[in-house]
Amino acid sequence: MNIFNRVVMIILIIALAALSIFFLVRPMDTLNYAAATVKVLQDQIYDNRFFTYLVIGGAIFLFVLLLLFVLEVRRAHFRIARVHTQGKSDTWLGIQSIAKTLEFHIDELPEVRSVKPKVVSRGKDIEVFVDLDVSPKANIVTLTEQVAQICSNIVETQLGLKIHNKVTIHVSQEPYPRVPSAAEVKGQPVTTPPSSSTPASESKEG
Repeated sequence: MNIFNRVVMIILIIALAALSIFFLVRPMDTLNYAAATVKVLQDQIYDNRFFTYLVIGGAIFLFVLLLLFVLEVRRAHFRIARVHTQGKSDTWLGIQSIAKTLEFHIDELPEVRSVKPKVVSRGKDIEVFVDLDVSPKANIVTLTEQVAQICSNIVETQLGLKIHNKVTIHVSQEPYPRVPSAAEVKGQPVTTPPSSSTPASESKEG
């Protein structure tokens, strides 16, 4: 939706800029063309077929505008989550801020290589998804419990939000580096390091 909005805005800006330039360069032609268009509409408005097409086109245009408006309002609504407070304030928090806070605290765990939290707002509560990349020696059960506990403490205790169901955690863990076998080690050529001692012949020449 973000990309679509940008494309539409760019097209509208270019079209308005082109019309403005044309009007400034040839104002009379622009006015004559507008007057001719209005005259055609006046002549055709009483034609039943033309009026039907006009109504259908206008209805489709209004439906598209209404759909875009609903999508934009819905997208803006789901970029924030409601904070449950005891007072009279109506507090909302951006989901990007929630994700950044979770990322900061989870990344402090020693066996976590990288973390990418994702927060989805449901209005009254949120869903939390965490992608973890952990070291080979990490205990998955213990680590995921720690991550879930951190998410619960931060989201529900510090931020005053509610987590819908459980925290969903996806873990990727690289295996231990492969250790070459004894046969592979024996098969490798042995290189002799260069000697640091000076040959006797060279010392004599010196």
